[in-house]
Amino acid sequence: MHLKKLEQDFSVCKVEDLSKVNLDSEFCFIGKTDEERSVVCVTTDIPCNVVEREDGWKAFRIEGTNTDYILTKSDNYDRAIEVLEQAGYQFI
Repeated sequence: MHLKKLEQDFSVCKVEDLSKVNLDSEFCFIGKTDEERSVVCVTTDIPCNVVEREDGWKAFRIEGTNTDYILTKSDNYDRAIEVLEQAGYQFI
């Protein structure tokens, strides 16, 4: 399986509502439950109606159709690359 390292820094945010989320941003992942609305976005694209946020995330793209992503804390990024390579993943 091929993975691509994404250079951007990401943040995980809890938002009041989705009205201020920039859906035109290159990366924007939205989750909603009965208790909260969450967004994963590039740190420079954080919406202005954030209730809580956690910065310091990096991401890998799983290459293929209907692409998925893997998030890891920035502090663990190099170790994650090492472990994934040892498991047979290739970075492009």
